[in-house]
Amino acid sequence: MRVEFHIRFWSSFILASSILTACSSQQVHPSSTPVPTQEMIAPSPESSSDPSAAPTNNSGSSKELIASIPKHKIFLYGEENGVTLRIGDEAHELDWMYMTPTGVLPRLQVEDYDGDGRQELSVILYIGSGTGISVEELHMINIDPADPEYFQDHVFKNYNAQLDEAVQFKTIQQNDVLFGQISIDSTSASVSLKDYQSPEFGKVGDHLVFGNIVRFEHENKQLKAQFGAEIILEKSAIPQSIGHIDAHASYKDGKFALSHFAFQKNPEAP
Repeated sequence: MRVEFHIRFWSSFILASSILTACSSQQVHPSSTPVPTQEMIAPSPESSSDPSAAPTNNSGSSKELIASIPKHKIFLYGEENGVTLRIGDEAHELDWMYMTPTGVLPRLQVEDYDGDGRQELSVILYIGSGTGISVEELHMINIDPADPEYFQDHVFKNYNAQLDEAVQFKTIQQNDVLFGQISIDSTSASVSLKDYQSPEFGKVGDHLVFGNIVRFEHENKQLKAQFGAEIILEKSAIPQSIGHIDAHASYKDGKFALSHFAFQKNPEAP
C-alpha cells in the first residue's frame, strides 16, 4: 500500500508541476477545489518551525528542521526519505511523508491524551493534495521513557470504517426534488441534490464517500477531525461534495476513536 501510494503521489506531483504555468489563468469550479487546510487549522501554540530553536550540534540530521516543541526538546527534521524525530538525546528515523506541493508543514502537540499519566506526542502530517484531494494523517508517539512502548508510532487509519458505522445516508424524493438525508444518532439533515437530478449523472449512490478530504486539528489540548462527505454518481468518476462531518478524536491503548459526530452541509447548498 505504501509503494502504491508513493507512486500515485509522485505521479500527481509531476503532472501538477508540468501544467501549473499553463493553467494558472484558468478558473476551477468551486465544488472541485478543497478549502485549503491551513485556513481551518492553525498551528498549535506549542509547535514551532524556528531553526534557531533546534540543537546546533549533533542534531542527528543534515536536513532542515520542519517542526519542533523546544520546551519538550522535540525536533522533527525532514529527510530525503521520511523524517528524523529527535526527543532529548534520542533520535529515530520514521518513514513518514511530510510534504506536498502546497508546503504545509507538520504540526505537533504534547498532551496526556489517554489519561494514563504519561504524555504523548501527536503529529499531524499533510500527505495528499490535488483537485478534490486534501488529506492529513494523524500519528501518536509514546514519548515517556518509562513507557514499555517508548517511541512507538501509532497512526489513525480506520476512520472510514468508524464513519460508515456512525453516519447513515439515503436519498428521498420531495415534490419531485431529490434530497440526500444524512442521519447521525437521533439527528438528521437534508441536502438538495437537484443539481445532480438528470440523466447525464445517472443514479445517486446509496452511501457517502469519505477519505478525499481529511483534516485534523489540535484544539484546547484535544484532537478534532473533519472529513469531506461526498456522493457517488452512477455516470461520473468523480465524487461530489455535499458537506463535511466534524468529530472529536480520542486515543487510548494505541487506538483512535471518533465521537461527537456532526454534519455540516456546504455553505452554498440550498
